Amino acid sequence: MKNSHALFSPSSSCRWLECPLSLKLEQEIKIETKESEQSRAGTEAHKKLEQLITTYYNSDLFNNDSIIDISDPYINSTFKQIITRYPKKEYKILPEASLYYTPDIHGTCDMLVFRWKECYPVGVLDFKYGDTEVPVIGNTQLLMYAYIVSKLFGKIEKGLTLGI
Repeated sequence: MKNSHALFSPSSSCRWLECPLSLKLEQEIKIETKESEQSRAGTEAHKKLEQLITTYYNSDLFNNDSIIDISDPYINSTFKQIITRYPKKEYKILPEASLYYTPDIHGTCDMLVFRWKECYPVGVLDFKYGDTEVPVIGNTQLLMYAYIVSKLFGKIEKGLTLGI
């Protein structure tokens, strides 16, 4: 698998669905962008949440009653919601799960949720960090992840959770 950005990536699906010409323009015009302070904060928040999730689901050190505080109320709240909804005795979460379908259709979802006794995902979660509210209903990024999951696993679990 190449480490390149997919032409039809879930993360840019809103843009290319709204403006298909943007795909051609993106290939022809290489625009260099600086990473913003908000972007850096979001990347750091994703790393912190990934560390918490990985530690919690792969360790006996934490249980649902453990006190977790990484000095960010939003990350703490998100983490507590996830472990409450998906207790580790019933679920396994793979953070930063690579979903590779074709060279042009792939992406990395923030969390892929499995029940312990099943070999297909029951949830796809995407963590958003910042002041802008992101809708779940009709979210093209989540719908693209669901599409790729259906292709990779041959089915979609009835009631597949798509969440932000």
